[in-house]
Amino acid sequence: HHRQQQQQQQHDARDTYQSSKRKAFWASYDPTLKVLPAAHLSYYSPHVHKPGKTLVQETRAAFGCSFKNTHRIGIRMNGNGAFFHVYIDGQLSKGFATSRTPADYELYSGISLTKHMLRLERSDQAVNQLRMPVFGVIMEDGGQIVKDDDQEDGDDDDSKGNKDESREAQKVKEEKTIVMDSQGPLGVNHKSLVITKLSRNGMAYKSGAQIGWRFLSINDTAVTDSKSLRTLLTKARKAGPTFQMTFEVASGNENGRRDQNRRHDRNSWQTESVMRVSTIGD
Repeated sequence: HHRQQQQQQQHDARDTYQSSKRKAFWASYDPTLKVLPAAHLSYYSPHVHKPGKTLVQETRAAFGCSFKNTHRIGIRMNGNGAFFHVYIDGQLSKGFATSRTPADYELYSGISLTKHMLRLERSDQAVNQLRMPVFGVIMEDGGQIVKDDDQEDGDDDDSKGNKDESREAQKVKEEKTIVMDSQGPLGVNHKSLVITKLSRNGMAYKSGAQIGWRFLSINDTAVTDSKSLRTLLTKARKAGPTFQMTFEVASGNENGRRDQNRRHDRNSWQTESVMRVSTIGD
């Protein structure tokens, strides 16, 4: 009788574990969904790729992707109990609290099949300087992640997925924060928040910014799109004589300033165009 009780307790424990696992990782039990590796996401804060996951520094954690052909989008992660904001196409969609264990979270349901941009940002609450693991992005079986270079990825080919993870892991990125003078034009032109042109008379160039750098934040507030860049820039200029800009810098960008110098003499007409753009904050 005692042995039967032990067996029943073990059976109940297994059922409880399987039930909790099914509840936490609901995407794995839905035949219409798939979970793509975390390396397929784009990260806008310090991170390290590991097998099966990406570790993201909690301070100013931000990541996302462009996607299409799915009505649903979600994330598998361990948010360490933090609160996140979800932006769809640059607009705040929702906020959600995470658990302190790995789980699946539905970020949007019922979206059109056209291309959209997803961005998750951790709220500005106190953090313990931890790294939180992101395991993957959830979407419908026909969904695709659209890369920045317009290459699409969304199939279940393991070899292709491994190649993508390897390429992502080889990209060494870091953050650089520079102090800018609030007076004078910024002198920057950008595409998708990545600097494409610099005026030698602009404050960005004089402060050390380079072509290829991506805007991350102004005075520790995340930059999400061109509109937020202009808004934050105007606010920072009014707040004091100087302000801080933080950029994501990819390896191999050390030649950006030298290339800009060569182009400057050949294309002096571009400087006037850049200066006009800078007057509205870009």
